[in-house]
Amino acid sequence: EPQRAHQALRLLDVDGPPAHAAAAAHCRGLVTGDPEPVLTAAGHYRVAGRLLKQAKATEDAAILLAESDRLDEARAAFRGALTAYTGMGAVWDVRRAEGRMQPFGIRRAHAVRQRAAAGE
Repeated sequence: EPQRAHQALRLLDVDGPPAHAAAAAHCRGLVTGDPEPVLTAAGHYRVAGRLLKQAKATEDAAILLAESDRLDEARAAFRGALTAYTGMGAVWDVRRAEGRMQPFGIRRAHAVRQRAAAGE
């Protein structure tokens, strides 16, 4: 229903609180497939201290970047979202983000443990 989404975005474009502008930017990016407004929204959420919304917007931006074959940027956004989710203890969100990025071959980097050499 893209037409309804665009109508809703026009309503949010009127002057209002910054939270509305961030939400509108986030939605606009999702509707148009453009990661830039979503990244802008993530920045607004960060400044406002809305960390879960920031992480979700960053995750959404990672998907849009990956869909645009901007894989290095997608990986960076994905890492940012995972860092935020992990800091909040949002395990379910981490798993969802991992599942969404898997089709693009983007996975979380796991820490590599050093094994002791033989004889140590």
